[in-house]
Amino acid sequence: MPQLKRNLLGLAAVLAAGFFATFVWPTVYRYDHMNLSGTALPVRIHRFSGKTEILYPRGWETAGQTSEQATAALPASELHKLEGNVEFRFSRFSCSVYNGTPYRVNEITVHLQVMAAGGQTRPVIDRDYRLKNSYFTDPLETGTFSQNVGFEPENDQKLSWYIKGASGIKR
Repeated sequence: MPQLKRNLLGLAAVLAAGFFATFVWPTVYRYDHMNLSGTALPVRIHRFSGKTEILYPRGWETAGQTSEQATAALPASELHKLEGNVEFRFSRFSCSVYNGTPYRVNEITVHLQVMAAGGQTRPVIDRDYRLKNSYFTDPLETGTFSQNVGFEPENDQKLSWYIKGASGIKR
């Protein structure tokens, strides 16, 4: 009887160790991080399948999923569905844009015009800026697109802007 008890106890220990090794340690995922436009994003890699997922503010997304579909310019008829506001902070031009299109948008082209004070007709700045987002802004969501432009308008200068183009993936 003691031999049977010892064998059963040994078998239980081996099964418990196997269960622990399979389901508890190591976990199914290996965790890491990546830096995307200055933002650290968590990454998890499935140990058995190799599937890699990135945690964006809206949830986990499979890495490389968006690279299967190339981004393309949005049709001009969709641009009016992108609306928002702009701000300058420490020479960084940022647009908070609501995406009313059926596209996942990751880049916008903004035409910016800064007029000098005193009613001058010639603009101080009159050019386009390509602003990128760290991740895709899904339809019916708001995303922030920004770029360092190297200047900040003075308080008495008049600022006007509009979205001239955008690129993304049709949902």
